[in-house]
Amino acid sequence: SDAVYLDGEFVGVGGNGMRMRTADLGATWEDDSGFLMGHFRGVATNGSVVLAVGHSYGGEGWSSTSVDGVTWTDIVAGGTSFADIIWAADTFVAVGNAGRIARSTNGLSWDDETVTAGDFRTIAFVEDTFYVSDGTTYFSSPDGDTWTEMSSDFARPIVAGWNGTFFTVGGNASVARSTDLSAEWETVFMMTGGRFVSMAVGAIPVE
Repeated sequence: SDAVYLDGEFVGVGGNGMRMRTADLGATWEDDSGFLMGHFRGVATNGSVVLAVGHSYGGEGWSSTSVDGVTWTDIVAGGTSFADIIWAADTFVAVGNAGRIARSTNGLSWDDETVTAGDFRTIAFVEDTFYVSDGTTYFSSPDGDTWTEMSSDFARPIVAGWNGTFFTVGGNASVARSTDLSAEWETVFMMTGGRFVSMAVGAIPVE
């Protein structure tokens, strides 16, 4: 499940084809999309188009686009399932199982850039570079097209980045950070029970 903000509304996606929107900070939600036999795992926007990605019940990758969060165009992207997506460097980049990396400018057509790796669950864009990890190895790219393997004894999924700092989340509702992916991560928050699976960073205007 995931959510993005577009034109005064949050658009959320999730299981069984769920694509919902709210204009009152989550107090009420509207679902105009209907049921689909699969799950959406991630969503991103370039400011004019919302692009959700996921997989069918059988594990086949698919995507769905919308300009308003109301009317959606569904595309069967084929290949292995998608798990996450990001918009950066003027392109959508989605990642998924079996080292799948795919690029799209509109969500209607995809160019696969699969690398030899395990399953990717997250993708982040930090300091003008895309980063993914299968939990064993990092891969980086300046454009989502050409990827470079980065070996590390401390590889973990990167969920976000801010001012040159990488962030990851996990069990016991933990948050960890790193400024050097070749070094061990520093846990900055943890509590008993629960699990974080994602996070977002941004700037809050100060009046």
